[in-house]
Amino acid sequence: MLPILWSGIAVFASPSVRAQDDPFAPDDPFNNPASDSAMESEGTDGGFDYEEPAASDEPPSPSAAVTDAKSDPLDRNLDPLIAILRENPPRTFTELGRAIGWMTQLGHWAEVSKLLDQVNSQKPNNSQLAEVARAAGSGTWIRLRQADVGIDQPRRDLVTSILAAPANVARDTSVIDGWIDQLASGQPGQRRLAQLRLQDGSKVAVARLVEQLLEGNAKATSEMLAGSLVQFGSDGIEALQAACNLSDAQRRARALLSVAELSSNHFPMELAGALHSAINGPEVQAGIAEKLLKRYPQLPSEPSSAEHVQRGMFNALAEYQRQRLDANRLPIEIWLPSDDGRSVLLQPATSELKALERLYQLASIKAQLIGSMPDDKAKAAAIFLQRAYHQKPSMQMASGGQLVPTWLSAHMSSGPDFLISVFRQATQWEMHGAAVRSVQALAGQAQSGQYELPLDFFSDLLNDSRGIIRYQALAAIATANPRANFRGSERALATAVEMTGLASGPKTLVIGASLELCLAAEPLIIQQTSGQVVIVNSGREALRALTQTQPAEMVAIVDRVRDMSLYELMQRVGKTTGGGSIPIAVLTDQLFPYELRYIESTSGIHAATLTRNAQQMEQIFQKMVSSLDTGLMTSEDRGQLSQVAQQFLTTITSDQSAYGFYPLGDWHAAILSAQASQPLAVRAQGLSAVGTVDSQWRLIQLAGAAQSTQEDRLTVASAFEKSIRQFG
Repeated sequence: MLPILWSGIAVFASPSVRAQDDPFAPDDPFNNPASDSAMESEGTDGGFDYEEPAASDEPPSPSAAVTDAKSDPLDRNLDPLIAILRENPPRTFTELGRAIGWMTQLGHWAEVSKLLDQVNSQKPNNSQLAEVARAAGSGTWIRLRQADVGIDQPRRDLVTSILAAPANVARDTSVIDGWIDQLASGQPGQRRLAQLRLQDGSKVAVARLVEQLLEGNAKATSEMLAGSLVQFGSDGIEALQAACNLSDAQRRARALLSVAELSSNHFPMELAGALHSAINGPEVQAGIAEKLLKRYPQLPSEPSSAEHVQRGMFNALAEYQRQRLDANRLPIEIWLPSDDGRSVLLQPATSELKALERLYQLASIKAQLIGSMPDDKAKAAAIFLQRAYHQKPSMQMASGGQLVPTWLSAHMSSGPDFLISVFRQATQWEMHGAAVRSVQALAGQAQSGQYELPLDFFSDLLNDSRGIIRYQALAAIATANPRANFRGSERALATAVEMTGLASGPKTLVIGASLELCLAAEPLIIQQTSGQVVIVNSGREALRALTQTQPAEMVAIVDRVRDMSLYELMQRVGKTTGGGSIPIAVLTDQLFPYELRYIESTSGIHAATLTRNAQQMEQIFQKMVSSLDTGLMTSEDRGQLSQVAQQFLTTITSDQSAYGFYPLGDWHAAILSAQASQPLAVRAQGLSAVGTVDSQWRLIQLAGAAQSTQEDRLTVASAFEKSIRQFG
């Protein structure tokens, strides 16, 4: 009679706990009828069997006698559930967990404390604590951690340990592998229980499930492994999406065939693309088609699949552009293919990079369709290079680690036209990282001898509003070392002179009509950037400064100007600097709603309040830099580019017979100023190449300087003789 009574009280007192313990909830993927067999195996109808209290050799203390008197089950004021609990005390950890759950729902904190002490007295390990946690359900332990619950701090610490125990146990790889093996059980209840326990392992379990699926030697079927991954929600689905885009053909095929068996519709893009992909073999395509025809009356055609993937790609592109404007870039983790293309790994990222990864997956699917066009491949290549830049942001092209997809590698080496179209697509989408990488790829292919450097294209790049693009173009031209006149020879000189000043640090342009506010911002900016500050008081002066020989790399608007509105100023400055390629901070006291909307919808612009606090200003600059697509150059990058420019100027000034097409006379003052810090021999060569009366007179002054050695005078005399012989 007693077990039947406990069963009824248990159901009445805690239906939610029963639902959490029931492995056959309504969302059972196997559509099997619910059963209480798993529950019944842990106890008798969910109740507690009677156990005679152990005899004690010590006499009871007075306090214990008082407690026993108050705990008398015959006390008419005692809750019936407590009376039954004391008559039939819990014996196992599962029973202890259930009892704690019921007492928590009834609010009997004194009984909860006693039960927690009973758990603690048995010195349980992690597995036993996990058993207690599962029996009561996570809601019980979350409730017990709240401030209004009448338990003391040591017991709260025990509650915290119990709450964390299932996750700690579930993340043990040996435990996870055991549950994965149990997915092959012939009993639906055991399979469902294994899925529930694997979910406790969170992302560690996802990684193990994906690895066993890709290896193809697990005891469970691929359908069961993939279905268990889908049960994890977004983590499992995104890991499978990454697996369906691996470069390893065999492992990619296993992932695609496994998701084709699922009844859920989480992978329509991957499956539609796989049916008509140029990189999947006929056997893989036939296997996918056979599995899909079991669920659908007909399969989509290649044009229909292409249109479907195209829509998904455009939606992903819109989401990526939206995420780029989000200033709150909190760190998250995403699933990415490994560098060798054989597995998927969990990597730290942001929501922006998560959107970029999904965009790349869809773009690569679109580019690999049998009927894809060159434009599709150029778009996918731009997205791939943007992704590659953000995975390893650096001004130097990554030498290894990131494998170029086979379909992309063939096009990159086919000629310069493909990479030029990639650069233009990246510029149109304002993917500045992809633009940098495409220029570097072009220069690298030309340097390796696959084709000649397209000088006309690189001449156009010398006029680009983005400084890093100009500098990469000049570096490529310097390496190619053209010996005949080309369209960008004069701009090459201007860019080289600009690059020589990079070593002195970044230049910040401060804009504002109030000189007091500009001067207040100057020392704080210098403290943050270790560079130069240029102050202008009008919009026209600002636009002029941005196009000078030494343009700014950051802009701070600290006050409104009189010759144009703030809205117009932000638009024109953003257009001049290349759409988010350099950071702009708007530090005015007040912004109108339409100005604020423009800032929120435009990349590279950050709104804040001008402050004299160094820590707050540092936070402002960190947000400015984090909003950039390519970030600021490091001191090493600046030093290397400055050295490239100095070497370029030295080369063309040392041999005017070979490099006479460079108009040195128009830039002699700037070149001499740029070479002022160079060794005497370099300065002498520069003066000799200019060939003006002023330059020859300066050579005479160098030779007659008191600090000059005999060797220095001979070097200068040789340069003077060369200049006289060439220019008269």
